[in-house]
Amino acid sequence: ALARMTGWLEDPSGTRRGYLHHATGLGKTLLEATASRYAIGLRVLIVVPSKVLIVQTARVLHAHVGGMLGHLSSLDDIRNKEGQVICRRGSLHHSLVLTTDATLRSKAAGIQRDFDPHIILRDECHWRYSEASQAALAHFPEAVIIGFSATPDYVGTVNKAGYEPVHLPQGGVLFGNPRRFARTHFGTLLDTRSARWGMDNGYLCGLAWGQLALDASLERVRIVDGPSGPDYEEAGLRQAMAGVWPKLCNTIADLYRDSSTGFAGRRAFAVCTSIEEAHQLADIIRETGTVRTDVVVGATGSVGRERLNILAERHFPIAEIAAVASSRSTGDIIDFGD
Repeated sequence: ALARMTGWLEDPSGTRRGYLHHATGLGKTLLEATASRYAIGLRVLIVVPSKVLIVQTARVLHAHVGGMLGHLSSLDDIRNKEGQVICRRGSLHHSLVLTTDATLRSKAAGIQRDFDPHIILRDECHWRYSEASQAALAHFPEAVIIGFSATPDYVGTVNKAGYEPVHLPQGGVLFGNPRRFARTHFGTLLDTRSARWGMDNGYLCGLAWGQLALDASLERVRIVDGPSGPDYEEAGLRQAMAGVWPKLCNTIADLYRDSSTGFAGRRAFAVCTSIEEAHQLADIIRETGTVRTDVVVGATGSVGRERLNILAERHFPIAEIAAVASSRSTGDIIDFGD
């Protein structure tokens, strides 16, 4: 992947925008860190979805790049796990600066004036297909922009007017609006590595999955455009799940009580339709007495999330319940590693 990035950068006739499609767990943050490390004498801006990810990314970057980093957010100075300051607020005297997508959208002109990055690395680039995000990028016409994503295209099984087919590597076809495709906004596909490739080459463990038989259907739930892209309409989703939610919760609790499943010895992550449902599921799992359970929502502070990070790093079995309605980005909040 690095060789392909380098070849693209060295091509005088190449484009100024590209993206990498790598499955979750293949080390996109490490690629960003490596690219930053070798961008000697250049100013690099790394854009992540949230302030929590600024902290996580800063720690990874510092371990590989060294030196003092900068960040543009409301956070205080960022410290590593040993308590040393590794990232200070501001862009002055820093060649590597982190910020969030929200800050970039609202302060793009100031960032261009004060920092003027040569390279912009956009983590989770599928968040950046909105008109506001693209308008922010327009402030940096001379910068090289590289996006990273495990899910670069918004696709589904329904083929609507204007949609284009996307052929899956394992076979089959899905469809999507080209305005929600990475190639529309980031142009050149620099490298692609699927989950299957990661498993076949020893980077990822094999997948095991199970499905609960529930009498519920999402076919009539409307899909609406939200700030992060298409998603199920919240009220309709809750209504569709209301009849089966008690059975779902009780079934999951039974799996925790059954020692043969091994559930109580594993870290778990559940995404619920709302804050209320998240607490219901957390309560019923907690009542089994087998595992610690916490709820993460949009209003959960950085201290609470950092506490969960510490528990996860210590391999403490924990069931983390997130409310999708309050924060669609909760899947990015806690990094449990590969």
